[in-house]
Amino acid sequence: MVCLLKNRLNKVSIVIIIIIIIIIIIIIIIIIILKLFLLLFPRNDAEICQIAATDGREDFNVYVMPTHGISAGASAVNKLSVKNKGLVYNG
Repeated sequence: MVCLLKNRLNKVSIVIIIIIIIIIIIIIIIIIILKLFLLLFPRNDAEICQIAATDGREDFNVYVMPTHGISAGASAVNKLSVKNKGLVYNG
């Protein structure tokens, strides 16, 4: 009886170890695919369009013209767009 129980526990342990190994392999494959994707399709078009600061009494706020324009998605988020070679807010 004890021997049979040990065999079952060993089989269950082996199955759990195999499942963990498979999960680790899948995670490694996903990481490799994401790294390859980022290498093949880099996103170097991000730019700072606004510089702002405050000390509680005075505010400093400057908009900077991007060199690559602004995508429709970024414009929807920050409400900035480039029109007639100028930077426009809510325009």
